[in-house]
Amino acid sequence: MPIAENGMRVGLATGSSWEWPELTPFWEWTEGLGFDSLWMTDHILSERYDTSSGTTQPANPDSPPPATPMLEAWTLLGAVASVTKRATIGTLVSPVTFRHPALLIKQAITVDQITNGRFMLGIGAGYTEREHRAFGIPYPPPRERVEMVAETIEMLRALETHEHASYQGKHYTLDQAPFLPKPVKGRLPLMIGAAKPAMLKLTARHADAFNVAGSPNFVRERFDELDRFCEEIGRDPAEISRTVGIFYAPVDPLSSLDRALHVISRYHEAGAQEIVFGARPTHREVIEQLAGHLDEV
Repeated sequence: MPIAENGMRVGLATGSSWEWPELTPFWEWTEGLGFDSLWMTDHILSERYDTSSGTTQPANPDSPPPATPMLEAWTLLGAVASVTKRATIGTLVSPVTFRHPALLIKQAITVDQITNGRFMLGIGAGYTEREHRAFGIPYPPPRERVEMVAETIEMLRALETHEHASYQGKHYTLDQAPFLPKPVKGRLPLMIGAAKPAMLKLTARHADAFNVAGSPNFVRERFDELDRFCEEIGRDPAEISRTVGIFYAPVDPLSSLDRALHVISRYHEAGAQEIVFGARPTHREVIEQLAGHLDEV
């Protein structure tokens, strides 16, 4: 199905396991090819997950995490974002468990400045327990992590609107924290990665964009659920863009051009407005082929 007729946006996401010399040329090249958005995933170890049904379990839970070279996502993002000129830039997505929200928000504002207002902050509650445990990072129960996301959002809106912000939450505080500069466009766009009801309710209330991973049926169900939560609070569901992250399991979506176009069609039918493909260096040929179809997507 032609992409332009669908009104679909197509983006690419790179991970922290890319080697540094490859990243900047790749982002320059793919933006030049016409992709709508470029994203950085945020992990500190590399592990495969089968997301076809929204599962969060490692593909090989009985083996230690693989020892793969990994760089830090936000450091990379600031560097590679500086060579872009047009595409939306974002995180897909940053777990709020990794960093204090004040630091996360300062990092986001920094990249927003670098991109002159083209940045979208993507956050989530974190789903990779083994990744947290491996590095000694606390991994609270789901309810607490959802609370942490909610407080992060409240702190973001306080910091971007006040020269000095104070905040008292259950998990975080601010005490007359000075915060300049502000977002280039006055307000930082927010994407929330979610799959469970509590996070979907936060998405309905606060997000500009919603990101989900899973099979087309799973994705459609989450979109329908988000619609219901929006209706409950009187928000127009159309105010929230629907994005889907498509990575490597169970089938590599960038294994061929036909496969990529099939994936776009299936998720468009499920209600997605933007597809973000997880990209590897080995995908260059298919990415270039897909770029030739972007005006038709």
